Amino acid sequence: ALGKVKTQDVQAYDFYLRGREFFHQGTRKNIKYASEMFTQAIKKDQDYALAYAGLADCHSFLRQFEKKQENIERSLAAS
Repeated sequence: ALGKVKTQDVQAYDFYLRGREFFHQGTRKNIKYASEMFTQAIKKDQDYALAYAGLADCHSFLRQFEKKQENIERSLAAS
């Protein structure tokens, strides 16, 4: 069952930490790398809640980025 905050799998934890490092760099490219790292952590430990939370953060960030891009494009087209 999902909900285990910590993991006993060292590799899963390493992927999680790498994901957080990429995520905090804040660029679209690094957010995509972060997403890959969280996905690898989940593959190592399917119950690792923090890895799922990190992946959700990535999806949220990328969606917000896409919306901002759409708004910029609409603004440029209207001017």
